Amino acid sequence: MREFDLVETGKILESLKNDILSWRPQPHAIERFEYEVAPVDPLLWLSHLKEEQKIYWSDRDRQTEIAGIGSLLAFKGWNSAALDADIQTMESFLQKDERLKFFGGVRFSSRKNGDSTWHAFPFFHFYLPVFELIRRKDRYFFACNLYHDSKQDIAERRAAYLRFLQHLFPGNGKAKPQIKQIARSDNPTEGEWIKTIRRALESLDGNPLEKVVLARKSELVFNHKVKAEWLLRQLRASNPNSFLFLFQPDEQNAFLGSTPERLFKRSGRCLETEAVAGTRRRGQTPEEDRKLKDDLLHCEKDLREHDYVVRSIGKVLKRHSRLIEKDKNVGILENARVQHLIVRFRAKLNPGVSDADVLYDLHPTPAVGGVPKKEAIRKIHQLEHFDRGWYAGPVGWISKNEAEFAVGIRSALLQGNKISLFAGAGIVRGSDPKSEWHELENKIANFIKILHDQ
Repeated sequence: MREFDLVETGKILESLKNDILSWRPQPHAIERFEYEVAPVDPLLWLSHLKEEQKIYWSDRDRQTEIAGIGSLLAFKGWNSAALDADIQTMESFLQKDERLKFFGGVRFSSRKNGDSTWHAFPFFHFYLPVFELIRRKDRYFFACNLYHDSKQDIAERRAAYLRFLQHLFPGNGKAKPQIKQIARSDNPTEGEWIKTIRRALESLDGNPLEKVVLARKSELVFNHKVKAEWLLRQLRASNPNSFLFLFQPDEQNAFLGSTPERLFKRSGRCLETEAVAGTRRRGQTPEEDRKLKDDLLHCEKDLREHDYVVRSIGKVLKRHSRLIEKDKNVGILENARVQHLIVRFRAKLNPGVSDADVLYDLHPTPAVGGVPKKEAIRKIHQLEHFDRGWYAGPVGWISKNEAEFAVGIRSALLQGNKISLFAGAGIVRGSDPKSEWHELENKIANFIKILHDQ
């Protein structure tokens, strides 16, 4: 892939300019223009733009990539009631064009503990980019979304779009500075973690708490700011079989990740979801990898932990769908550094069931929360001393006929020259605190290697 050809860029800009000047806005309608272009890396294009608001999404099979800048329409708020209303409003806009997508995410929970780390990320935030660069398999498209409300003069609106065009295809920009880690702190520390896990184990008597997922926040400080697009390009190259995402609301805050776990995918009324739990590192050799895989598939503790997720998802699907199918056997989901147990589900949603209904009922699964859900979240709030924010929350997109959400794990919050890495471990009877600490290290190992090897 390459940079935009200057001749092709001129043609696109000229077409865009003509379409904007001839645009006649309709009430409550978004106009979209798409242009097929030569292959170009969406992340590379995104990295050369100075626009503060950016998004990026890649599906797990890497069949689709979308990079977007600007915010044409945004919906955000601090409670679930507002999210319900805004999803309905988004769906009304989406009915006009199946190519439109609102991208966004939701916090792990609505509770805040006074930690200001996530100040730029409300309970939920969804928005439609102004410009998008899209790869659909081996074809590439550039898109422009136009919208006008009655409060602004149409001539002013057109002028604003035309000013935006001047910055869409910049040059290569400055070289990335050499970054070096100068500090690391963990919340909790290893000693605090061991004490916390022991306290959690004392609560796991099955009356009613059976499992709780506890997390750690590792804050790394560097000598220079780390660019989100550069980090995502390294994750894309080093960690196949994962969803990639970036949500950057402003220049100083970006949430990104390379998550293996799908929350759900909806195509029409057909729903796909999956139970993912249990973890082993990848082996150094094919033989060691097979042994670790076999150990995971036959470990009573991990199978029990995974079964909590399987049963929880099964109950949700019975409430909202019919024609439910699932894998007959537990399989393995492989990532670059770790591997997990997985069972996939397929179902047909009942009439009237919305994306919001599915999202609320599936999240958080026992893989990131625990069993039972309410008691586990209460225990998390009691034992964790940092704000999860969007970590382990749903991230994804909604369109007219489809929706897809992943679970925001294997993720990082970038703030200037600081990176907060998040990782969690499922605690059940039989869990060993030191082994769970090593699991946390394995889950952030890909980030650590990238940041240290650059």
